[in-house]
Amino acid sequence: MQTLLKGFWSKYQFRSKFVATPEGEEWGLKALRIGFRDSPNTKIALYLEQRIFIAALLVPLLYLFAGETTNQWFYLIAAGVISAIVLGLTMPLLQVMDVKTLCSLPTNSMAGDSVLLKITLERRAHNKLFSLFFPIKWLLVRANLVANNGKSSVLKPMLVEHVGVESWVFAATSPLRRGVYKLHGIEIYSCFPLGLAWWSRTFELRTESEEDDRPTIVVYPKMVQIEGNFLYKIRSATDSPMGLIASRKSTNVVSSSVRGVREFVHGDSPRLVHWASSARVGRLLVREFEAEGLPGYDILLNLRANWVNREQFELAVSIVHSLMNLGFKLGGAPDLLVVPTLDGENKYLPYFMKDMPNLPAGLNRAGHLLARVEPLKQGKASATQSTSLGESTHAALLTIRPTANETPDSNLIIETVDLAVIPRTWEAALAQEAQSIKEAHMPVHEGGIVNRRGSGKSTGRVITVIEQLEEVVRL
Repeated sequence: MQTLLKGFWSKYQFRSKFVATPEGEEWGLKALRIGFRDSPNTKIALYLEQRIFIAALLVPLLYLFAGETTNQWFYLIAAGVISAIVLGLTMPLLQVMDVKTLCSLPTNSMAGDSVLLKITLERRAHNKLFSLFFPIKWLLVRANLVANNGKSSVLKPMLVEHVGVESWVFAATSPLRRGVYKLHGIEIYSCFPLGLAWWSRTFELRTESEEDDRPTIVVYPKMVQIEGNFLYKIRSATDSPMGLIASRKSTNVVSSSVRGVREFVHGDSPRLVHWASSARVGRLLVREFEAEGLPGYDILLNLRANWVNREQFELAVSIVHSLMNLGFKLGGAPDLLVVPTLDGENKYLPYFMKDMPNLPAGLNRAGHLLARVEPLKQGKASATQSTSLGESTHAALLTIRPTANETPDSNLIIETVDLAVIPRTWEAALAQEAQSIKEAHMPVHEGGIVNRRGSGKSTGRVITVIEQLEEVVRL
């Protein structure tokens, strides 16, 4: 019998205290749960704890004892226990049914910041006389805010002492990690006034449409302001020869140094036409000049690189976010390139891209991507997942990658990242194989891209090694 009772309670067991989880602290009740749905977007649950079963067990015992002793007081006590059980079951139910909720939250935040949510509790019955004789007190309110890679809420439950016609509750989260957080619903719990049983009502924030349009908070990676003084080091970083180059609008003032020639586009001045080259190829070609000021660049993030741990990957993502904001602040429009590509068919996209909104290319889309990206296992990518690096453009290609060990056999774990400039002919498989090759990480002061004029393929050069995000400010 004891074994059967233990099995019964373990089957319907809920946590009765705060339990630490990777996403936060989760709260639950240790009780028998009976749930049902009262509307498409709300559901009700009854939690019966052990004390109500003990109280129910006392009723027949008191009646038996009263019958044997013919003592009327035991009948009165049994009737009082029955009344307490009935009131303990009905009063909390009436309380949760008389309250409706509304939640407002910000749309975005920065990693490491706390988010403030406003929850509005409003009574359905506005009669002052009814509210006077039937107060709503000691409500437990829980906002179910869940990360895209988590299972439990990042918010602790809040205790509301009294709910008037309309009450407001403000909930502050702990410092959030980078990611996307969705508000799945709001739960209210009540066991007032006798505390024999808990009733809960869950307001689910979902619609009948296939798209998941729950309220969402996008937590962007950390970002620091960069001066950009290091960009002079990438002036000669590209390995494009003189000749026909791609057209890319420049926001800088041109100089007298000719970079190459490109095809004539509408708006080009006839004075820039290179007649000799145009006559040779049979179409109009114009001269392209070097830009004054800092050069333009694109940024590459390899999700399949040999990332040591979560901290190293988060550092790389934060640096990429800072460099993207620097590029747009300088008047350029750097492209964010990701390996594997995140622009293919849905069936080939990683799991974290399932809720990515359809946004045009720019800083907003890059921020949404960087809020979602996660390191992926190394593997051979299909043709549909290959990333186009734009070999015809003359902008430098920067990347943030794990620092390679000087000695491959060493057990030393290096958690720093390299800010490197790589050629457009870079290949993911080649770069992974070259992680342990010292020549593939030639410092800037040793000059040039590795094997730039040789027959071997270049894997780029390292501009600097970064250990903490604050070091990027001093580049």
